Amino acid sequence: MIQFYFLSVLLNAVTGAMLFFGPASRPEAPAEDGESRNRFFPPFAYSETFRFALGVTAIAVGVLKLLSPVKDDVPFIGDIFPAAAGVIAGFDLIYENIRMKKISEVVVERNTSIRRLLESRTYIGITAMAAAALHFLFPAVIII
Repeated sequence: MIQFYFLSVLLNAVTGAMLFFGPASRPEAPAEDGESRNRFFPPFAYSETFRFALGVTAIAVGVLKLLSPVKDDVPFIGDIFPAAAGVIAGFDLIYENIRMKKISEVVVERNTSIRRLLESRTYIGITAMAAAALHFLFPAVIII
């Protein structure tokens, strides 16, 4: 469906930008009032609720993108890259929210592969933005 195509491109671009330009991967610019904050996004983008909802939405759209191909596209394989990028970027945003609440420290400390994947949020952000751009520019190409 074309709606999931649009949502996939949009959410991959937004989640990729949140991960790449977000406060954990970019030095924060000092503000006039002495506070330190990143000025790349509007203030609501730093809300835990917004980032959690964005992550859940990205995961849901990534999974649904695999289940509903665009007309004349190869099912499942045709959308594997943008769907996987959306799911991984969404998972990273959700994990960031959980990590701030110190809920999952024990689980992640035991599994080093998950920890390494989630610590490379800059690369996940670049991959998600690249998936969005490639999927938008070349919608009929298999695997992109």
